Amino acid sequence: MAEKKIDLPSGGWALFRDPEEITYGDYKNILKVLGGDENQYERTFKFQEALLAFLVKEWSFDLIPPSIKRESLDQLKPKDVAALNKATEEAQSVIFLNFTEDTGTDSPKDS
Repeated sequence: MAEKKIDLPSGGWALFRDPEEITYGDYKNILKVLGGDENQYERTFKFQEALLAFLVKEWSFDLIPPSIKRESLDQLKPKDVAALNKATEEAQSVIFLNFTEDTGTDSPKDS
């Protein structure tokens, strides 16, 4: 994959970084928001925001990018956030490894 420009319903745009750039630290930061005592909706919002904080490299809005200030997402129109969330689907397949795939490595066998 590569960087990808996302056109938004409001006329703005966001540039997503290449999801192949993810580090283990990024991966942990995205997933750690799933813990806690919040209800499912709160965890979903936090997960989406963490994912967008990683993916949005720059955008056309006169706001600090979410990688620096996640609260900037709160200033967007809901239809733009929905479009950004929809655009993360392709990146998620790269970021969240399919652990059922054969990776070509042998697992230890009991003897």
